[in-house]
Amino acid sequence: MWLRDFLPEHENFKNSRVMTFGYDSDLTDRSTVMELENWAETLLQSLDEVRTGKKEKERPLLFVSHSLGGLVVRKAMARLYPTPNCQNIKLSQCGIVFLATPHSGSTKADWSSFLVATAHTIGGVRAETVKTLQSFNTASVWDTAAFLNLEPCPPFRCFAEGLKMRVKGTNQHIVTQASATLGKYQAHMIMDVDHSSICKFKSRLGALVTVTMALRELLSEVTTGGVQQPKAQPDRRMFGQPRFLAHTYPPDRGFWWEGTKLSEIQHQLTSTRTFFGRSKELSTLGSSLATNGTRPSLTVVKGIAGIGKTELLLQFAATQRGRRNVFFLGSQDRETIDSVLSKLSTRIGFDMIEGSAENQERWRSTPVAERVQIFIAWLGDTCNKDSIFIIDDIEAFGYSKIPVILRYPAQHVLISTRDSNLIRADRVFRELRSSPLGHDDTVRILQSTLESLSANPVFWDSLGSIARRIQGHPLAARNAIPFAMEYLATYKSPGAAFSELFESQDPEERKVFL
Repeated sequence: MWLRDFLPEHENFKNSRVMTFGYDSDLTDRSTVMELENWAETLLQSLDEVRTGKKEKERPLLFVSHSLGGLVVRKAMARLYPTPNCQNIKLSQCGIVFLATPHSGSTKADWSSFLVATAHTIGGVRAETVKTLQSFNTASVWDTAAFLNLEPCPPFRCFAEGLKMRVKGTNQHIVTQASATLGKYQAHMIMDVDHSSICKFKSRLGALVTVTMALRELLSEVTTGGVQQPKAQPDRRMFGQPRFLAHTYPPDRGFWWEGTKLSEIQHQLTSTRTFFGRSKELSTLGSSLATNGTRPSLTVVKGIAGIGKTELLLQFAATQRGRRNVFFLGSQDRETIDSVLSKLSTRIGFDMIEGSAENQERWRSTPVAERVQIFIAWLGDTCNKDSIFIIDDIEAFGYSKIPVILRYPAQHVLISTRDSNLIRADRVFRELRSSPLGHDDTVRILQSTLESLSANPVFWDSLGSIARRIQGHPLAARNAIPFAMEYLATYKSPGAAFSELFESQDPEERKVFL
């Protein structure tokens, strides 16, 4: 049952007026032009129209928002202050429960998962809406800051799903605890609910108790004037004139953890995939940071495609989280280095600059190219002497850009490349060549893949021979079992059939796997 069905029976809310606001038809109706801004404005207008009486205007307003609805409510709150035609709603009357709302921290891959889940839950989301939501990921940075800087800022509670959701045949964690967290208030994970069921309740226990308790707390805060006010910030130096100068203060959360793919390992010291071998390489990367000199360092991880360079960098980045700033850049879908840096500087911009509304507005209107240059210059500041600047697959940004990237003033630069000849003399240079995995580690990858796919026991045969054919190539090891399940499942011994592919003199047969 929905919350609207239970609330009228609850002791604290039996006299409450329960209203619902939906926009599902706008997501699917191809004739509509409604977008996020319009949904937020419509929500405010709809509420303003039903709060016309004196008593109605004095009532507190509690919002329970799920998923994309939370983004709509958050935007509506930010728009309430400058909206003169909503005279019947005050920020001081509002409180919000966010259920599995992706506030921040999502990479393109994570955002795509959210879009897929939204489409799966609602069905037939129109292409225009998908495009809007994709771009909204970056715009969400501005909306989050605008909401948290409201005076007063409505009290709120954030919740994240505790179960993965089945989407298109795979289990996916749609909104992580990190993404559901807003500001300094970490989201609480609710057990036994996924992204869809977090707003649907099987009984009056469990998740319903959690949500109604949050509503009671918010009601108390709103009615007693306990609205969350922005905390006073210590005096900080002002920007240089006429340009911005990024300051040297750390972010509120301690260290920056930003860049491509880092959200995959938000809450763990390992990546989402089990990592095998490479302990010696991880140790070598750790020692590369122990430089006592003043010269900047450059560590280059070299190896062929699929040998595990990206996974090694992610694992190493995870070991450094909470100890230093980590910036991880990689090209996706042929994205340029300027595009990647513009997104990075936009995401951390409000942490890099002073906190006043005036400077935030200046930063918002600063050209993207200037933001990027401010970020690059800031990398060389003394506050970043222990930071790591990681570039994965550097040639993906174009060979002409490699010298430009390597001139960035970061103290510790770590890159991966397929170019075995790359070398620099202007930095303390180290190279680490990624060799094939050992036989035992290759077998362990095959075993792990089998377990994750719940494969037929027949596939456990001949893992040793498959490992020998793969010759320690991690990507090939991860792909071998899915390939055998799809193409060789009818053979008596799929493992033996896989090995025979490599004995064939016909290159076309081998190409089926390669």
